[in-house]
Amino acid sequence: MTITEERKRFVDFTEPIIENQLSALIRKEDATGLTTMEDLVKRNQEAAKSTPPGAIVSYGVVKGGSTYSRLSSTTDEVGREIFSALRPESLMPSINSGKEKVVAEGGFAMIVESTMADYIVGQNCNLTALPDTRNIHPRLHAIVLAKGSPYLEPINQAIRELKADGTMASLKAKYWKKNC
Repeated sequence: MTITEERKRFVDFTEPIIENQLSALIRKEDATGLTTMEDLVKRNQEAAKSTPPGAIVSYGVVKGGSTYSRLSSTTDEVGREIFSALRPESLMPSINSGKEKVVAEGGFAMIVESTMADYIVGQNCNLTALPDTRNIHPRLHAIVLAKGSPYLEPINQAIRELKADGTMASLKAKYWKKNC
């Protein structure tokens, strides 16, 4: 479950087991020369100012999802730029429909959580993920326990050990298979 301050009032969370940021899921050909989401935003800004205007990659998000919500309220300039560029046709009903639009049309970047982007990129060799290095929408996921649970520290210790010995990384590699 995603760790939030509000939820911490009612339950205890273990140490995080998954850390997410945002990523732009994009075709490799549209990402030439780019390494981050910020690079994409800057390139779009420059393309809009050029004469004649250059090719712009449009942004998409899941309509009403947490990414949409976070971008709508962020004070980060990159996040604000992405949100202000969203159009009704770029609000997707699901991550899968956004992924399909990226694959089929190009010129489109679906903004999703980094773990989802990593999974999708591992399944489709024509896609890449441009990470958010600005921490626009960080999300930590952990195991939830009843408030005051005596199992919190033993589970935290097990999580630390699984991270330290590489088991967590091995599990991700096993299930986030890279077919490319």
